[in-house]
Amino acid sequence: MMRWILLGIGLILSLTGVIWMLQGINQLGGSPMTGHPFWAWAGLVALAAGLVMLYAGVHSRRVGETHYLIPVCLNGGSGRYIHPTN
Repeated sequence: MMRWILLGIGLILSLTGVIWMLQGINQLGGSPMTGHPFWAWAGLVALAAGLVMLYAGVHSRRVGETHYLIPVCLNGGSGRYIHPTN
């Protein structure tokens, strides 16, 4: 559950950061924020925070879940990998 929350908030924050940056550098008009450097910097901070949250959401693990594979070398060395629960 926490993984999806991190991914959702990270995506929204990243998109918001991009919009704010574009408005701050006067590339996206139609707002009182357009052309003000503060919004470019605020957008950069929001984008960085969103990307960190996306990274954390993608790389988070569920409790008790393993994310490694064991080489199958005991039955003929087929070069395949299996999950430890198989």
